[in-house]
Amino acid sequence: MTNAVRYRNNGDNRVLRHMLRIAWDRRCYWCREFKGYLELEIDHILPKSSTNTQRQRLQKAFGVPDDFDVHAVYNLAPICGDCNKLKTDEDLTQKGVVLSHLKQAQRLAPDVTRSVHAFGRASKLGEALLVAAEVDLTDSDTQATFEEGAPAIVQRLAELGDGKADYWVHREVTVEAEPDDHTFLVMLNERGRAALEVLETVAGGDLDADLSGPISALFRQAENAIANTFRVHDDGVGAPEVGSVSIDWPLLSIDAMRYSSAPPAEIEFVFEGTLEGVATASVVRDRDDGSGLEDAQGEAMFSCRFTFELAWQPSDGAGQFHFDGVWLEDFTSETFVDGKRSHV
Repeated sequence: MTNAVRYRNNGDNRVLRHMLRIAWDRRCYWCREFKGYLELEIDHILPKSSTNTQRQRLQKAFGVPDDFDVHAVYNLAPICGDCNKLKTDEDLTQKGVVLSHLKQAQRLAPDVTRSVHAFGRASKLGEALLVAAEVDLTDSDTQATFEEGAPAIVQRLAELGDGKADYWVHREVTVEAEPDDHTFLVMLNERGRAALEVLETVAGGDLDADLSGPISALFRQAENAIANTFRVHDDGVGAPEVGSVSIDWPLLSIDAMRYSSAPPAEIEFVFEGTLEGVATASVVRDRDDGSGLEDAQGEAMFSCRFTFELAWQPSDGAGQFHFDGVWLEDFTSETFVDGKRSHV
């Protein structure tokens, strides 16, 4: 297929790198932290330099086909330099989260491919935009030129319609939630920045304190949902009893925040975001031969969207919010019970 988008050894991969950065929300897929534009490079999730023996072991561990193309978009993701060095020393077959990364890359591959093709159709403009995006702003003269010329681009974007020239800022939040404290980012566009201003200056709120209850509730909801996936694990016997669920290495982010007011004076703040990670639990289930019960170890790679609301009225006092609960949406889980896989 002549127009297939692939990583090119010793070739020009700038457009592909640019689109991968956007598709993965400017995060390093390995440490899952937001990084500066120039800090991210292309990584092969299953290594391109594997020996035949190593590749066969990886293919067996993750169930990929023999014709798996390591240079295809479904095996590519943005990674920071530090993580790229660390990853080379890891035994990936012992990293269940790698399968989650592969599935994410597979989901994003069609959009990345379309974006690469679309970007290339305006080659001169695309080249100029890439130069601007990758310019070294630590050089004072370059920074001065960038600051002088970039507002004209922003203005042209604004002329295309509302929201076209919007941008995101990140607010780091640390909440005291059960069972552990969590530090995560709230991503704020123009609408979100306005909502945060109202929450802090009008309602007297503080994100670190006000989100503690909702985030604790979110993790309890997620743990219950994960436990249910183990109970319906479809390897033929199921898991009738599930112990406490532990969510390890969670990735939590709030990517939408908005507010609305309702008479007489109530203000509602809506938060939306994603939670994903790896969870473990002990399970007790029937033996295959019906001879009794057996203990097994369960592991789940999960992701979901969530929504919750905080309501405030002036009569309640500054920083006093009403919280009713968290709603989970689009919950998916890849579960393993003693190596047997299921998808819920």
